[in-house]
Amino acid sequence: MNDRVMNTQEPLIPISHLSLDLGEPIVGWAASLSEHGIELLEDDIGRKAISREDARTLMAESREGEARVLEDQRRRRAERADLKLPAGVPAIDGSPYEAMVAGGGVVLPSEEFGRRPKPNFIAEEIAAGQRESAEQRRAVTRMKDDLGGKQ
Repeated sequence: MNDRVMNTQEPLIPISHLSLDLGEPIVGWAASLSEHGIELLEDDIGRKAISREDARTLMAESREGEARVLEDQRRRRAERADLKLPAGVPAIDGSPYEAMVAGGGVVLPSEEFGRRPKPNFIAEEIAAGQRESAEQRRAVTRMKDDLGGKQ
């Protein structure tokens, strides 16, 4: 007979150890294991655990899921490569932002404002200020002349 102690019960895998390889499910271990029809047990020191066979099944499902994700990513990359879209932002007048949002029926601000007369309120305000300053200077000069003549 073998020197090892024969264990008739299969050793259990603690959930904390399983979490290292699989990560905890979003819904939690209890709900996830229940969905898979796996019984949540306690090991000999009271930790939540599952059988080794169930752990093997979960690990295999995880590997299959990862393989599906990788295959899906590879397929998407291949589809994008087949599209042969031009790279970069189209070269049109205006800022890069305007170029990115431009499309059919889009009027660029440079085109829209190009059709209207350019605003000249700044020039008008400067001219009005210069006129007012000139009037004030003339008024001061008249007052000086009036005061100078009375003395």
